[in-house]
Amino acid sequence: MANVIDVSASGKPEAAVLTGTASSSLLGGIYLHTRPLEEYLGDAENPHYVVRNKHSGLRIEHGQWDTESTPAESSGDGSPPSEKLTPTSQYQALAVVTDVRLVFVVGRPGGDRSTSVALSEVDLVSVEDGLLGSELSIVTASDDRYVFPCRGDLDPVEAFIDQGAQAWTRAYSLLDAAREELRRAERALDEAAFEAAIDEIDAAVGDIEDARRRIAEFGDGAATALEPESNELAETITKRRREIRVEQGIHAQERARSHWGNREYEQAHEDYRLAIRALESAQDLVATKGIEDRLDRIDDELEELADAPLSYARTMVEEARASDDDRTAAQCWAVAIERYRDVYALDWARERERFNGDPAAIRNRILDALDRLVEHRVSAAEDLLADVWWLRDSGDDTDAHARLLQTREQLEHTAALVDELSTAEYPELVEVRDSVAAELSTLSVEHSSIDS
Repeated sequence: MANVIDVSASGKPEAAVLTGTASSSLLGGIYLHTRPLEEYLGDAENPHYVVRNKHSGLRIEHGQWDTESTPAESSGDGSPPSEKLTPTSQYQALAVVTDVRLVFVVGRPGGDRSTSVALSEVDLVSVEDGLLGSELSIVTASDDRYVFPCRGDLDPVEAFIDQGAQAWTRAYSLLDAAREELRRAERALDEAAFEAAIDEIDAAVGDIEDARRRIAEFGDGAATALEPESNELAETITKRRREIRVEQGIHAQERARSHWGNREYEQAHEDYRLAIRALESAQDLVATKGIEDRLDRIDDELEELADAPLSYARTMVEEARASDDDRTAAQCWAVAIERYRDVYALDWARERERFNGDPAAIRNRILDALDRLVEHRVSAAEDLLADVWWLRDSGDDTDAHARLLQTREQLEHTAALVDELSTAEYPELVEVRDSVAAELSTLSVEHSSIDS
């Protein structure tokens, strides 16, 4: 039997080296004492090569001296210890190379000795010249060196191990990248940078998928061996994704309420929609009653928001109509106009209906409110002019002057609204403004005479 055996294809006669402890060929001899090679392998582990020798066994050169353990041998020159496992005369040393690791088994009458090296731990693989032929040399990440002599062509074995080591190294590198992206996502979450956090989560998911794909290209057993670690990391990432979406939804809802309070209705609507999208994404991952209840509350708040701009304006109209004081009524009409303008300025061209109201009807309401504002401002100013005569007769010019100044400011504000919103003319507004200005001028002249 050959010393390097390709066992990658099932059904090959050579694959019997995996299933028995001895060869049916007289030249094959007895391999092992305790159990066949296949019983050392995992269920999904796929063997590709078996390498054997009859006398040399396996030599392990420890690159790092573990002071907690007792070395098998010491070189005597101060270098780290080495260990040698050799078969007895009737048994052999076997090395099986799978898509996950190298398993070394050395036949002994009192019980076979075994050890293994994961391909993910292989830093360097080479074929070197030995005393009686070639030697398969494996150097691990911990600087241990495994040397397995063999009189056979070890080049394909070296190539396979090197390919596997690279595949596993790349897979673990991708998983490490995913862990770092997860940490960055958690930091972004702490800073309420939700989209940045999701970007990091998406990148982590991509790296895990890439790791799985790359290792699966090397072998099914390798893919199965990676699953526990990659699945655990993926589950953690999914959990963090949900946490981010929940926090994003809650944050967006609070921001929407703040915009609403500041009469920023469109921003409020956009943040409510963002809250819904974020919470629905979280609910798709793991549904909970708490998130369902919050989504219901947001729907209720959106319904209230849809009517809020008009509702606020209607409230001021009702207060204006209910007041029998011209100054109070005028102030309410001024606020109503401001509220109606908020509604009219909304983006009504959106496909999705967001707010209640008809722009044309709102425009008419603004003009009607402007009529009422002018009416009450004029009436309040006329009442003030009548009071001024009384105040002057009683000698209270200072109060008269202050009230006239305030009225002039209100009339100017009303005139500015008229110029901005309407083409209608209000001669009564012009007349009362002139009267207030004239009275202020008279009071100013009298003050100057008194001061002089």
